[in-house]
Amino acid sequence: MKTRIALACAALLGAPGCFESCTGGPARRGEPCAEVACADGLTCDQCSITCVRPDDSSGAVYEYVSNAIRLPASGETLGCDLDGDGGVDNALGSLATQLASIGIGATFDPQGAIDAALAAGDPVWLLRLEGVGDFAGDGTVEATALLGADADADPSNNYGGAGTFSATSADPPFPASLCGGALSAGPGTARLALPLVSGTLTTIPMTAVSITASADSAGLGAGVFCGAVTAETRETVLFPAVVEGVNLLVAAYATVEPPVPCTSDGTTVGNGTSATCTALAASSICTASDGVDEGYCVDGSQGIVQFLLGTDLDGNGVLARDELDTLLQILFQPDIDLDQSGDPDALSFGMAFTAVRATVE
Repeated sequence: MKTRIALACAALLGAPGCFESCTGGPARRGEPCAEVACADGLTCDQCSITCVRPDDSSGAVYEYVSNAIRLPASGETLGCDLDGDGGVDNALGSLATQLASIGIGATFDPQGAIDAALAAGDPVWLLRLEGVGDFAGDGTVEATALLGADADADPSNNYGGAGTFSATSADPPFPASLCGGALSAGPGTARLALPLVSGTLTTIPMTAVSITASADSAGLGAGVFCGAVTAETRETVLFPAVVEGVNLLVAAYATVEPPVPCTSDGTTVGNGTSATCTALAASSICTASDGVDEGYCVDGSQGIVQFLLGTDLDGNGVLARDELDTLLQILFQPDIDLDQSGDPDALSFGMAFTAVRATVE
């Protein structure tokens, strides 16, 4: 991309043989570009005071495929401050973890579905860096998020550093910089293909995207991806996917015999024996620790189904979007104010990731 005339990041980090800054002396940490005098035709770049030639498009291209994606664990702080209020925002990522922990089962187990998709060789997410002159310091890089498919249909070679993928979509490039082997990219837009419903990838457009990671020619490590889901995307993408998942869950339990509810001491209501309750626990319908509420196990998946069916106003066994509206509005309530209007207008999201070198056709 742009030619770096001087590399000051090495000096910033105290590396041996550090380069000189554009001012003729070693760069100082945090020195603003306003204090840098660049030669005619050059401009000062923000990766720690580097003079660049804006019209030069030289630089290498590096492409990566995600080989691990992780949603926040329960109680974990993982995400970014997307709205500038000083707090870490990740309402959507945390909600996914909570749904998987309350006994809804595999239908809403995003982390388990992500792990399974990666193990099967589904690329999920690709990233291209263009204009890379040096991973130690380059403030003139462009990042592009892509979705793709395994080009040779052989998942066994996807994550060895030589996997080949065909791009199915690419979002507009956004600015990035490299300093001391650390990547910082954004803000920008990106789409993620995530299995909100088990077995089905849902493409989710995100805005206010930022990406940080350690970076070298082999891969990206300790990465954090953050972004926001707008109110429009919530209505047109998230809600339909969740409604589909809810109905899959209801259908999965339609043929299951109603559970014999368990009391707190592990016996079943009606016959007072623990054997029946234990047998039911093995089928993940009812466990000895489940409570009793109106004749069903309140902590198990069957209990969740009974609760959801309570919203089936027309009694047809299928939950429509309008029947689930109140629940959806509560669960997916916007938490960040991107347009600074004073009212939350988007859902925050964050995930950890690593990636390995790849080739995108």
